[in-house]
Amino acid sequence: MRHNAYDLVRELINEELPFRLVVWNNNNWNMDLPDSIMADYPTQLIMDMNAMALEHCYVDDNGEIILTMMFGDVDEPYSKVLSYDEVIAVIDIDTLQPYVINPFKADDTEDVQAETSTIRLTREGLIRQLTEVDGLQKKDAIRSIDAILKHNPQYAHLLS
Repeated sequence: MRHNAYDLVRELINEELPFRLVVWNNNNWNMDLPDSIMADYPTQLIMDMNAMALEHCYVDDNGEIILTMMFGDVDEPYSKVLSYDEVIAVIDIDTLQPYVINPFKADDTEDVQAETSTIRLTREGLIRQLTEVDGLQKKDAIRSIDAILKHNPQYAHLLS
């Protein structure tokens, strides 16, 4: 699934089609992100990939995605090589419907899918995790869970 999300980002950039990209905020850009961005987006970064962003982001000769973005009031753009395990979601920029959602954390291993089949979570426990640990607002956590389950019903069995 991680590779599918990464491949989709690669294709959207190559075709210069606007989209919204949600990635783990690892603060691994060519320079540290501004404090305001780190305060507002400590866990995940949401980036609209349109117009100027699409002009400056590209896929290099090795197939790696190079993101170049402007954050805050700086004169120099931030850039990084996007890792396939950083992509959380690729979303239609107009409808805000997800093209793909990656349910794994950046440090999960490839065999996490097999492991999750034995883990039982409750909806309330997941909401508590997202709000208390990850810092999301409760309404946003509920909306995220509902969106994931609506577009990925195969994960419903994970919430017992």
